Amino acid sequence: MEKNIGIDFGTTNTVIYTRDLKGKLKKIGGKSIKSAIYFLSRDEYVIGEDALRHMGDCKHSQALVTDFKPRIMEKISIVAENGDSFRLKGEVVARLFLNKVLSDYVEVRFKKFFGVAEMCGADKTIITVPAKFDAEKKKKIKKSAENAMFSNVGIAFEPTAAAVATLDTDVYDGIIAVYDFGGGTFDVSVIEKDLDDHYVAVDEDGDSDLGGNKITEAVAEKIILPLLNANGIKICSDIDDMEFDEDDCMTEDEYVHNMRSVNSCIETLKEFFSEEDYDYTSEINILQNNSNSCVHLEISKSLFEEVIKPYVQKTVDITRAVIDKVKRKKKYVKKIIMAGGSSQLPLAEKLLREEFENDGIEVILSDSVFDLIAKGALFMAEQQKLILVQQKTTTQFGVGVRTGIGIKKFEKLIDVNVSLPVSGSKTFKIDNRILQQGIVEIPCYEKDVNSYPDSLTERDRGISHINTYRIAIYRRLNPHELKVIFTIESDGILNLSVQLFNSDGKEIKEFNAEIMSDNEIE
Repeated sequence: MEKNIGIDFGTTNTVIYTRDLKGKLKKIGGKSIKSAIYFLSRDEYVIGEDALRHMGDCKHSQALVTDFKPRIMEKISIVAENGDSFRLKGEVVARLFLNKVLSDYVEVRFKKFFGVAEMCGADKTIITVPAKFDAEKKKKIKKSAENAMFSNVGIAFEPTAAAVATLDTDVYDGIIAVYDFGGGTFDVSVIEKDLDDHYVAVDEDGDSDLGGNKITEAVAEKIILPLLNANGIKICSDIDDMEFDEDDCMTEDEYVHNMRSVNSCIETLKEFFSEEDYDYTSEINILQNNSNSCVHLEISKSLFEEVIKPYVQKTVDITRAVIDKVKRKKKYVKKIIMAGGSSQLPLAEKLLREEFENDGIEVILSDSVFDLIAKGALFMAEQQKLILVQQKTTTQFGVGVRTGIGIKKFEKLIDVNVSLPVSGSKTFKIDNRILQQGIVEIPCYEKDVNSYPDSLTERDRGISHINTYRIAIYRRLNPHELKVIFTIESDGILNLSVQLFNSDGKEIKEFNAEIMSDNEIE
């Protein structure tokens, strides 16, 4: 029996589903695996709840790494428990985390279910990504999973996976909207399924910076930190506003430790108000000048929801805009499926129902809202040849072309709302300056044309830098033109290929392009 798995690789939690020998759905790792990694040394680390438990000592605050999924393109500074100091690319941290997930969780269960722990060539893995992640981030996550030794890795968009999870239920009546409110991002997709299980993303939108983490920041800024300040604890949400050199202030390590305690308190607060209607009472321990202060907290649910309402309302507004847009295409949504951990906030369900109840649209929050995406990913791994997914571009894709004043102007290569896969290309003249430098630099951007249609340059809102590719050019080949071809594959992965031509317009066949991204350069 194939050992297929579906992974909802979340910003704060990772959920994994598989099947046992009897075909029963099984979740791996309990409710979820915390997306956290703690470095004991450069080469030794633990993940999940173990990583969070190791953070009891504020002296090792930089040994714990969280939120590395949205930082997949960055370099992260780490100081391990034993004092090792180093920097790792976000994709490397993700790979280490996923490899530990495989060895400590997945293979342990596979050994129990099948008698064989390792994945083989016939086994398949689907790992999900936010629909609003740019193409390069999706590629890095897939690469991290492959390098972590997962077998036959495929990428799926989180809302699509949630829709597929309803395959064996009576929820799906042809076209639904998936409201995916996760830990780091928000996505909404309207997905249509025909009788052949062909899934088509009719339209989608979202916010790659609007998730549970944004709510946590707001609650810290508006509720928790003012309570601490009122109790004589001087602490700011921005570390740059702290003054660590004064006698009455905490150290930088204490600050990092305290902010993690604050965030942990808020996560508990969110869970509490997701289940209870009365006010929250608790205590939080704060370290300052090597002493421990215990601060009593009393927080009303009304204040909590007042603070988070603007962020939740924004998700509802984005959902309304997408549903109204597809309605103009004569596509009528009858059901909204809520997915993602932040969808468990009662205010999210309340505001969605208030917004759409007069439209006759049913809002569905299932008991398995936390698991929908991972289940759908598993179904897609099991039925890759049967479940066909048609995605479309959600942004324009292009390159930066220098203007006379040195600002890069956005030049579109791939348009928005185009079915994947799709390609776009641009030809560059190779002059003496390029021949002397021996390199062509190509900055790539995405433009949110729906929200910012008038944006033109790299400095404008709505235009986001994805990557800068550097392509080696060799004078001995006597090159005249370089054609770069960008392809966004059906799973949203970005690939770059190049063609080189001489002065006669003939392609130079004996040519090995050395392509390097700015994320691969120290």
